Amino acid sequence: MWRASTLNSEHLQTVTAVIGVGINLAWHPEDLGRPATHLAEHGPQVSPETMLGHLAEAAQHWLAEWNCGAEFARVRRAWLERAGPAGEACTVDTGSERITGTFVDLDPSGALVIRDGHGRQRTVTFGDVALAAPQGVS
Repeated sequence: MWRASTLNSEHLQTVTAVIGVGINLAWHPEDLGRPATHLAEHGPQVSPETMLGHLAEAAQHWLAEWNCGAEFARVRRAWLERAGPAGEACTVDTGSERITGTFVDLDPSGALVIRDGHGRQRTVTFGDVALAAPQGVS
């Protein structure tokens, strides 16, 4: 969990962001149905503690770029440049439902837009997102 504070003309505003990520340092699963790797396979031997420090720095950078939402469009553009392609299969588990479909977009508010198995476009604001194996890969 990271906290960012900004001072505006009226008061100090604190925003808390909870972000879940996984970084393969020394091992990766083989049965994902998509390419995967781990950092040690490419040379660097990094401890979890060291990687956490790097991750914290990167998170602080992007929280500053985000600027409590004022610059979200910039973060959205960067995210979409790095995201998988539109049409990529995914599932979202919201806790009350599991939506299976394909990635469409990240809307201007930051919500995930997917097309479900019935062809309906859905906007999802929370949940565990998993990418599905590409077609033809088991």
